[in-house]
Amino acid sequence: MIESRSEQVQGILADLSLQGARILSNGAFTQGMEVLIRWIDQVAFGEVKWSQHNQCGIAFVEPLALDVILRTRAINDASQLPDDRAMLKQIAAQWVQGSRRL
Repeated sequence: MIESRSEQVQGILADLSLQGARILSNGAFTQGMEVLIRWIDQVAFGEVKWSQHNQCGIAFVEPLALDVILRTRAINDASQLPDDRAMLKQIAAQWVQGSRRL
């Protein structure tokens, strides 16, 4: 879940580090926007550093603890949530229809 002052959307946590994350989402997040990211039992506050098509890069205000990274990475990548698959299908369908560029 990604929240800004203007919207709240589901997203896929594509990359995660101590300093930031890359998120895939259908949200309209722009550079400089402050956001709150929620995943599993974690919450991180950050700023959008870049946004391109269906993804954005977020720099965290405070670095994550190493145990948070390790617990998150321990989740089986092969077991995506149904919402993740549905969003990926929607993005793929939009690309096929020509309404989205990857």
